[in-house]
Formats: sequence, C-alpha cells, structure tokens
Amino acid sequence: MNIYRSFEINIDTRDDKRRTVEASISSEAPVERWDGIEILIHDPSAVDLSRAPLPLIVSHDSSQTPVGIVECLRVVDRKLRGLLRFGNSTRACEVWADVQSGIIRNLSIGYQILKKQVDGDVYRAVKWVPFEVSLVAVPADNSVGIGRSYESEKNMTIENENENKRPREIRRAAAREAKDEIMEFLALGERFGMTKEANQAIREGVPLETFRTQVMDAVERRNANPPSQDAFTFGVDRGLGMSRGEISSYSVMNLLRVAAYPNEPKFRQMAGLELDVSDAETKRLQGDGISTKGYRIPIDVTNSWQTRTLTAGTATDGAELVGTNLLAGSFIDVLRNRAICLAMGARVMTNLVGNVSIPRKTSGSVWAWLANEGDNVGNSEAQFDSLTLTPKTGGAYTDLSRNLLLQGTPDAEQLIRDDLAQAAATGIDLACLYGSGASGQPTGIANVTGINAPTAFAAATPTWAEVVAMKSSVAVDNALMGSLGYVIEPAMQGSLQTTEKASGTGKFILEDDGSRLAGYKCGVSSQITSGDIFFGNWSDLIVAFWGGLDILADPYTLGLSGGLRLIVHQSCDVAVRHPVSFAYNNDGA
Repeated sequence: MNIYRSFEINIDTRDDKRRTVEASISSEAPVERWDGIEILIHDPSAVDLSRAPLPLIVSHDSSQTPVGIVECLRVVDRKLRGLLRFGNSTRACEVWADVQSGIIRNLSIGYQILKKQVDGDVYRAVKWVPFEVSLVAVPADNSVGIGRSYESEKNMTIENENENKRPREIRRAAAREAKDEIMEFLALGERFGMTKEANQAIREGVPLETFRTQVMDAVERRNANPPSQDAFTFGVDRGLGMSRGEISSYSVMNLLRVAAYPNEPKFRQMAGLELDVSDAETKRLQGDGISTKGYRIPIDVTNSWQTRTLTAGTATDGAELVGTNLLAGSFIDVLRNRAICLAMGARVMTNLVGNVSIPRKTSGSVWAWLANEGDNVGNSEAQFDSLTLTPKTGGAYTDLSRNLLLQGTPDAEQLIRDDLAQAAATGIDLACLYGSGASGQPTGIANVTGINAPTAFAAATPTWAEVVAMKSSVAVDNALMGSLGYVIEPAMQGSLQTTEKASGTGKFILEDDGSRLAGYKCGVSSQITSGDIFFGNWSDLIVAFWGGLDILADPYTLGLSGGLRLIVHQSCDVAVRHPVSFAYNNDGA
C-alpha cells in the first residue's frame, strides 16, 4: 500500500506563537529495503507536490482528524522540507505540548513511488508523491538514525521489469555492497566539491571507477586553469551542491530581515531557503570543527555574486533605492580598487578543514658522472619541507536603515551583495600583495622571505633595463614558467606608456594598449602602492578559504532607529609556493 520514512524534528526552529516548526521530511539517503537499496530522487521534477499542503496526523492513523497541516513544501539541498503548523483542537494542543517538551521528536512521511529505475539491487524513485506526514513516538529503525517501515507499493511504472530472483541472503549482501558504493560516491562528491555530479552519477548508474576518473580529471583542470576573471571570486567548487535554481532564488535581503526581526513569522517563511542553506553550511563547518558566529552564506552563493553605508532616507546612502518609479539598475557604484591577484592567475583552495600542510621540494638530486668503473654515485637526494596554511579571519561591516531593509527594491539586494563581496575581495586581495604576517594578517608577496628583490629603481619610473631585470631575476632561479605577468598601479601605467625604451627610438616600455609589459601580461590596479612593481608566476600564489561568508546581524547598535549593522567575516590564508617565482621592486622611497 504505502511506504514510510521517519525523521527527527528540529525543535529549535519552533515558533510557539504560531504553533509551527520546520522539519526535514525526506532526503536522498539510501534506504535498505528487503528487495534492495531505495533512493528517493529529490529533483523538483521528481517530487510530485500536487497533494500539498499535506495533512499532519498521528501514527499514520488516517481515520482520525488531522492535528495540523504541512505547508511551504519545497525541495532544498536535495531534501524535502516543510513547515508543520498545528491546529487548535484539543488533540492538536495536546500533541503540540508534547512536541514542545521534546516527548514527541519524530515524524514519518507516507509516500507512494509512481515510477522507478532499477539497476541491480539499487532502485531510484524518479517520480514519487508524498501524501501525509505523521508524528510518531518511535521510529521503525533507530540503527541507522532514520526510522523506516515498509508495506507494499502500487501505481508503479518499472522501467526494468527483470526483477532479481536470487536468494534473500545473497540479495541482502549485494544490497549492502551497493549501499557502501553509493556512500563512496557521496563522500567523493563532498570532498572535491562535486556533490551535484555525484548525485547525477548515482542516478545514471555510472560505475564508481568511472566517477573517480571524472573527479581526478576535474581536479587537474582546476589546477591547470586557475580562474582568470577580473573580479575576485570565492573558489571553483560547489560547496553544498546547491542547484542553479536554488542559487538564483537565494536572497540576502530575506536573511537580513529574519536577522532583524527574528519573531516575525512572515519573514521566516520568506527566508525558508536561506535559513535551510545557512543551517546546512553551519552543520557542515561545525562537523569539521570550525566555529561560526552568525548566519552562513556558502561558497555556492558567493561564487555567483557580481562585484558594488546604505540608508533609505539619505542621498548617496540608499535613498535612491526606495520608491515606485525608480531606475535602480542605473545606480552608479562607488569606484573601488580593482582586485587583481586572481585575475593574474592565483590558485584558490576552498572548503578547507583545519590547518593545511603542502609538501614542497626545496632542492633536487644532483647528476654526477662516474670517473671510473665501479665508482659510486654521490649522496644527493632531493630535500623537502612543507608550506602551512592556517585560517586567519578578517571582516567588515555596513549599516542598513530600517526602511531600506523593508522597502528596498530588488536592486538593493544586488547592491548589498556587491558591497559585501567587493569589501571582502579587495581586503583579501590587498593581503595577497602586502599582508604583514603579523596582527592576524596573512603574509603577502611583498613580505615573503626569499622573494627576488633586484636593485631599487633609480627613479620613480623604472627604465626598460630595470623592468627586464625583474623578469631576469626570476629566470635565473629557473622559475620563469606558469601564469607569468607584471602588476603595476595606474599612474605608473601612464608613465611607462610615455617612457621610451631608449632615447630617440620611439618605442615605449609599455605597449600602446597597456596590457603587455616586456612581452608578458600586465595587470593594473590601485591596490598597488605608488612606485611598486610585482612580477612572477601568479599560479604559485595560493589563496585558501575555510567556508563561505559568516554574516552576523547586530540589531542593537542602531536599535533606536530600527537599523541593522551587518558584520561580515571570512577565514582565509595566503601562501607562496616558491618565493623565487616572484620579484618585487620599487624606487626605494
């Protein structure tokens, strides 16, 4: 007849005033049935929500009056979530009291599989419909953390009619082996930021060895092709594995309204996706031993942001973002220093756990010829050390007025995103270049021990020979390889474009379009201190991140005006794989 899965209620999400509580109703966790491993596919196209809202009953007893309903059903992060809302009947009040006190902690969803795909002992429900949610005292199976019971199935279209007729014990052993293989898929996907690909491989029946090869190929492509976009980005993996639709629907404004007005049911309902994502990211980081302070915006979301103190009532501070006849998209962003390091090819490491140690070869074996037959080769083995990255946290804050928070147009959402992303981008980018390595800062290129530092320029504008000397110093150390290029500041760009290589030649140090210097890519940014030049293999610069943005909403500092202070933290570190890969110079001033 029907199938059930049980889950534990997260009582921390309850709203006593509205008598509601959020709950995870189902997931793609593999379930061992008597006839194989069952996986419920959680794509929007797979879950038939035509019967929503669902009745909330007790112990699957459909003969009794429901004690509430389950509304706001949605597929989030490969899970079906919903809001349990309890009624006002005597029985509903009694059950709600038991939920509040923690006596009733479990719920079970009843569903029917309409269509499934069978692959050996694994079958995937590619079309299924939930029809009720029940509060239960004891789940059917505590051994795996999720209660389950099974009766029978109906209304199925089975794509593979060749059912397995092997003895039960053999079938169960094969089912356990298949379950272990599925968990291996999921572990690989989580480790290498390919959760979405892992789930797709499971659905399509891709062999595990084939998926391992795909993962390794993807990692090689990431290393060989570091990001080259002009704006600072937050890595290349997918973090929680959010879908494109979930990312496009994500709203920072929804999250901020909940932070400012935590007891307002309307705002909590609007922010269902954002709160689910924050909870998932927080649990993931805490499981890795990383502490959090506020709401989390995962790397899935920040990867998608494009890089712009907002007050709704003050000109230039946000007043232009509120109104009915408003061209908010024409807002002219405040000019910011251009983040440059990733544009030059720096490598990104994301979703790190704990301190990271990268082995590094400091010297190689030395070839030697044997003078006489029977002579021994000298002892000249390679030498190694390690490069250590540890999380260092930086942050910024911005103030939002009450009216802007409540009335801002959709473009206000984009402006707040841009302000947060660009503040983090420029701050981290500056640390890549000039971080002191003290007072909690990473160590930037300019302060790395062992970096090439040719003789200081004789004047504020370097000569052609002085520019070439920087490249030559890297070449002498056999490091002239990889993503090579110069980085200068705008004023020097103009000076080099008007300075001849040699007097009377009419050939200038910097080519006409300003994009090539001494035959190499030339990046220009106001992040660079006047008179400085950097040259090197930028792929030897590593920018490491521990999780996404941590947003802490402070409603008290501006409490008298109803405003909100938004504090953002990001944990990261910077390291140079080979100091001799870089040269740094200036006029010595």
